[in-house]
Amino acid sequence: MKKWLVRIFLGLISTVVIVLTTVFVLDAVDKAVIEKYVKNENLKTLKADWKSVPVDEKGRFVNHEFPFISKTIEVLKWQLSPNPFKEEKQNDTARLEVKDPTEFFNSEKDGILWLGHASFFIRLAEKTIVIDPVFGNPSFINKYVDVPNPIEKMKRVDYVLLSHDHRDH
Repeated sequence: MKKWLVRIFLGLISTVVIVLTTVFVLDAVDKAVIEKYVKNENLKTLKADWKSVPVDEKGRFVNHEFPFISKTIEVLKWQLSPNPFKEEKQNDTARLEVKDPTEFFNSEKDGILWLGHASFFIRLAEKTIVIDPVFGNPSFINKYVDVPNPIEKMKRVDYVLLSHDHRDH
């Protein structure tokens, strides 16, 4: 084998080892520990005694009940492990009908609009609530239905509710 090819191969292997070692070392010290609470004083809250949003040392949201930051090895195990439902999912061709939400956003009618995944836009008594917004294309999420991204069409949002700590919210 030519010397230059061996050098390239060894360089690639060294780079992969360094990157993986760095990722796993950083994973080992990355903890979901509440460091402080962050509050926007300009926003009204429903509870006067609400402590505000718990965040870690990197400013990331931390679920105070079930702190969790996924480790690289856990994500790799999940992605590489066999899925007992894979065949069933591949054979399921049922899809929801997706309609253009423009008319709903231009009206003042009460209603609920599914925005995809666990996200909803609710208008009730002239108040609007967005639940678990996910805009864009988060990693590791396979979309079976392409839902229009209505963020530009939302005229006003009164409240945002995050119901769970997920990597995509």
